[in-house]
Amino acid sequence: MYLCLSVWIRKHCQCIVPLLNSKSNHIRFRRARIVWLPVMLPLLAASQALASTVATPTFSPAAGTYTSAQTVTISDTTSGATIYYTTNGSTPTTSSTKYTSPITVSASETVKAIGTKSGYTESAVGSAAYTINLTAATPTFSPAAGTYTSAQTVTISDTTSGATIYYTTNGSTPTTSSTKYTTAISVSTTETVKAIATATGYTESSVGSASYTINLTAATPTFSPTAGTYTSSQSVTISDTTSGATIYYTTNGTTPSTSSSVYSTPIAVSTSETLKAIATASGYAQSAVGSAAYTINLTTATPSFSPSAGTYTSSQAVTISDST
Repeated sequence: MYLCLSVWIRKHCQCIVPLLNSKSNHIRFRRARIVWLPVMLPLLAASQALASTVATPTFSPAAGTYTSAQTVTISDTTSGATIYYTTNGSTPTTSSTKYTSPITVSASETVKAIGTKSGYTESAVGSAAYTINLTAATPTFSPAAGTYTSAQTVTISDTTSGATIYYTTNGSTPTTSSTKYTTAISVSTTETVKAIATATGYTESSVGSASYTINLTAATPTFSPTAGTYTSSQSVTISDTTSGATIYYTTNGTTPSTSSSVYSTPIAVSTSETLKAIATASGYAQSAVGSAAYTINLTTATPSFSPSAGTYTSSQAVTISDST
């Protein structure tokens, strides 16, 4: 019996094997069996209990502070163990939620878990505290920053649900005291638009920025009447849709410049000629050249007679004249 006990101890209770091998503490079962049995049996029972406890569950990713929601996996090294967990910091029991798939942790919370298995003692409680500091997405702009030749209608958007956007158009850093974005912004001059987003449960976003270079070009001047062939002199008006534009023109077909004649009143075109014009305005690039070619085919006036045709009772001295 004692030989069997010694073998069992050596196999299942490694923590006391040194005692069995020590010269000073060598156990002689035949001489001291009554003294050692009460000591050995509790040790054997304790060893058996330790060997049958489910491993403490572990968490991945580990507890910590994150700036985005985390997908948390709970695992246990005890084969076949069943895991139960809580997400409110309370101690889990076998009545708690059973773990079957990864947990989404989108707010700061403490996840706790236990492992159980038939024939094993329930594990210690595993715990992982997650601090989730979500940050609102950085606002984006449409159209994108760039150089344009006309005014742009800029839309600011944010992918964070329920976010409120604040913006500036003078290049300064926006705050929650800046203008609140509600509708698209008209950008008609060169400027930098900056924006931030805020939302409940989120920290303020990074600053989004878009620089717009607006190279507005004055509209091309137009002519009335339009270019064409006429049988009489024409009074030509030149106009431009750019507010406040100054028009410069030539009548000999040369390209006008800001040194050319300034248009102020209609131009009398009595012979065939080509009018050309440009427009300039503050904050605008010079317009393209507008051109209108006029062909004037004047017709000699029909002669007239005096006295006019008629019946007379005496000879008439008839005068023929022409207004041309």
